[in-house]
Amino acid sequence: MPVKDMQTIAVIERLAEHFQSSINNSYVRTALISMDLPPNTRLAMQPLTEKVESYKLHGYRFDELYSGIIALATYIYKVRKEVYPYLKNSLVGKASGDEKILQLLAVDNLKTNMSVLADDISDLYMRIVQLDKDAHSVKAPVFERMPELQSLGQLLTSD
Repeated sequence: MPVKDMQTIAVIERLAEHFQSSINNSYVRTALISMDLPPNTRLAMQPLTEKVESYKLHGYRFDELYSGIIALATYIYKVRKEVYPYLKNSLVGKASGDEKILQLLAVDNLKTNMSVLADDISDLYMRIVQLDKDAHSVKAPVFERMPELQSLGQLLTSD
């Protein structure tokens, strides 16, 4: 049964907008795009970050939603652990004046943006779990059959 709940779709649209705006900063974009992330993780993120309109019409499968959630959580974790420290360290002595201030602001905003994105993902996850439980009253909900979701909290909260 596809998920077509309009409130859930609205949460996904907000998440997608926030994701797109956070990666479209010229000071951090290159580092985010070149981040070492497996292709299957980037692919799993797409239904929640890029292809929302087509899913809005056809709906999401629970496994697609959970895969996208865990992929985005992995993305956030890697940004916090690898990209943010790299960008912070690479700014030392490179620019001056207004340019340096803009770079510092972009890097600091990246950290804040990842926190907001993590909150959005957490909200989405809680909503999907409830829909999953409601839809699977006879057999086990999908989230119980996906052991990789057990690390979600750690991925979303690690700094």
